[in-house]
Amino acid sequence: MIPGLDPNASTESRHPAASKKKLIIFASAGCGGLVVLGLALCVVLFLFPLVQRTAQKAGSPAGVSYIPPDCVGGVRLRVQDLLDLQIMKWLPVEVAEDFGKKRMGVDIHDIVEVIGLMSAPKVRSDEQYSGQSYVRYEDPDGGGIVRFSTSYELEDLFQWSEFQTQEVTMKDGGDALLISDGGLDVLFTMPDSRTLLIGTEGMGRKMIENKNGRNASSFTNQFATLKDESQLALVINVEAFPPEMMEEAREEIARERLPYRVDDLVGQLFRLESGDLQIQIDSGLLVTVTARAKDHTAAVKLHESLTQALERGREMILDESDFYTGDDMLDHSLGRYASRVSKQVIDLLQFEVGGQSVVFQTELIK
Repeated sequence: MIPGLDPNASTESRHPAASKKKLIIFASAGCGGLVVLGLALCVVLFLFPLVQRTAQKAGSPAGVSYIPPDCVGGVRLRVQDLLDLQIMKWLPVEVAEDFGKKRMGVDIHDIVEVIGLMSAPKVRSDEQYSGQSYVRYEDPDGGGIVRFSTSYELEDLFQWSEFQTQEVTMKDGGDALLISDGGLDVLFTMPDSRTLLIGTEGMGRKMIENKNGRNASSFTNQFATLKDESQLALVINVEAFPPEMMEEAREEIARERLPYRVDDLVGQLFRLESGDLQIQIDSGLLVTVTARAKDHTAAVKLHESLTQALERGREMILDESDFYTGDDMLDHSLGRYASRVSKQVIDLLQFEVGGQSVVFQTELIK
């Protein structure tokens, strides 16, 4: 049963009971949507010279409300801002519009943003096999937040569903839809007319508990600093990963016998609090990467290590370019090319320290 639901409340099936295959189809449809989104992003980048913004959106979404502080990662997609790009006229927007209206009961142009969240996997057991120790993890909880620019009613959404959907009453008196089959439970609820929460059992409970976003953490603080202008953003909460998982990753990397400077840099990345990647599509493609260290001293050290690693990479490229020596004119040309491009990369990848953060920002396409 979903925590947060009233066990004594009545439930009513909105649709006939469905088979497990139909639930799998529903999940597959969601995965297919992500694939389409990825392909769409590739098309955007390929046709980028045609991109021009038609308008700037005013106002910002509801911050970090409903975002649990202990999530290990999150993705934010500013849907309205993406749809306002001129490049979208080259993409099959009509398909997304029809799917949203006929299958979900939503006009995609009313979606301000979509936030995807994932919790850290919990350790299930520590097992021994053939003299080796293995750690097993539970599947992480996942969920999402959809923020609308206009009001919707929960009862009007997902009318197309053919599998088992139940109307349930939560302990706070709110209405919710529950899709349950086998070991999979997905909760749909609208705490207000412009916010839709979708989540697994654990994530659904956590999102509701963090309605006001008052439980601050490194993850929520990083989320709160995301720029409204960034249509796509990814946030990673390094601190939330289980220590056992981090130790396994360290051991795997140690087996690779990385060069000293690179090995030291990787060790510092493991000690970060959080990080984020932001992409802003405007008249150019602006990429911003932020790494949040424990304190200012750690940030300065990380900056130095990144600079040294880049210089070492340039040295390796120039060493390779030394092989392009010979009587052939093309050999010398390739050597000059390697030297020129490696310098451009170094000039492009410039990092700055601000407080306890190291920030990299570049406009890849102007």
